[in-house]
Amino acid sequence: MPAEGLSSLFDKIYRRIEDHRALYEQNEMAVLTQLVDPILRELGWDPADPDSVVPNLSADEGFSGYVLLSEGKPALCVEAKNLHHDLAAEKWVSHLLTHAFGEGTSYGLLTNGAIWILAASFKAGTRPVERIIWKVDLQNDTRQAVVRKVNMLMPSAIITLDTVVEKVQIMDEVWASLISDPTYFVLGVTPIVTELLKQSYPIAVFSSEEIESFLVEQFDEMLARVAETLTTDRATEPLAPPNGRQSLSRMVLYGDEYPIRKAYDILVNTANWLVKQGRLTKGEVPIKAGPKRFLVNTQKVHVYGNSFMTPKELSNGLWMEVHYSRADCIRHAQNLLTRYHYDPKKLMIQ
Repeated sequence: MPAEGLSSLFDKIYRRIEDHRALYEQNEMAVLTQLVDPILRELGWDPADPDSVVPNLSADEGFSGYVLLSEGKPALCVEAKNLHHDLAAEKWVSHLLTHAFGEGTSYGLLTNGAIWILAASFKAGTRPVERIIWKVDLQNDTRQAVVRKVNMLMPSAIITLDTVVEKVQIMDEVWASLISDPTYFVLGVTPIVTELLKQSYPIAVFSSEEIESFLVEQFDEMLARVAETLTTDRATEPLAPPNGRQSLSRMVLYGDEYPIRKAYDILVNTANWLVKQGRLTKGEVPIKAGPKRFLVNTQKVHVYGNSFMTPKELSNGLWMEVHYSRADCIRHAQNLLTRYHYDPKKLMIQ
């Protein structure tokens, strides 16, 4: 599917919503036929073809939607709601996933034409809103981001949707790791900036420390703004692995059990366990998480004085930066154990 075609169609749908908002706030069938159907057709689904799209026959009041078929089997449950509904509300997501689970599909798609939400039908130990995989907004998200995610719903992609979803989540998590620490960006950009300074201002002399310090400050400010635009903070969202695997609910460290609800709980619990062992003390800090950032410090600041993005206070009054992806929270916890000569394999997530 050419990205240009889908992107242009999203622009057209957005203008249609703006011109006829009152209609779409009252009429779900109009949302389905005038906003959703054109997108499905562009993706490769024909709502008029009973071999690939079956109208939902539920008697539930106010339900309009389809079941998309792949190789003759239900693949995705699609539900349309009025524009005035808050689609992220628990009741609407629950309503969608109840139908999706009943139809035997692994995923459900909820939309009012302007907002599109893909969610997993079932994940052990999670509430419906915690099963949301992605949410796109035609008004506020970039067209590139919307197209990238909605393209996952093409007939050729939906056959392997489990794999596609997991790849997207992995890429999102890697990106979360990148924006949590400007070191990666600074290392890549420093040689370029150094050369530009030499060419543009040959008389001025800049030390590598001056250039790196400046870039860290700029990237910290920029990445903080990027982080604020994310719908969720990977370290602070509910901990629920992809593909319906059992939800992580506790960690065990050398026989001590701790409940975990957020990814950063793994890191904080590990640090507090080391405090309890008398190892992580004020005399041991600061502990670096990278060349320019601290993992643990006596104050909520990094190497160059920029503030921690997500600080958490430990049991002995020290401060820990926990603005990391789930993978990085686990990695930093294991590194702390190794630092104090404890076996990182004794940290188990269950």
